Amino acid sequence: KIRNRGGTNTYTGAAKKGRVADRLKEHLPGGPDHIPGATSVEITQKDSIAEAREAEARSIKRSKPKYNMVGK
Repeated sequence: KIRNRGGTNTYTGAAKKGRVADRLKEHLPGGPDHIPGATSVEITQKDSIAEAREAEARSIKRSKPKYNMVGK
């Protein structure tokens, strides 16, 4: 999860093992999918990518992050 200064979840994503740093670079300043106002990152490790994607979907449904787009 990427949060803004107020602690609001502005983006939730999942990444395969070994891709976390690359995915973060994509969304932090200077990256191609920069998330404006990003000030903190919360990383939660899951046992499988399937479990991570399920948790991602639940989080997006619950918090409706501003920068998560349907179908992207």
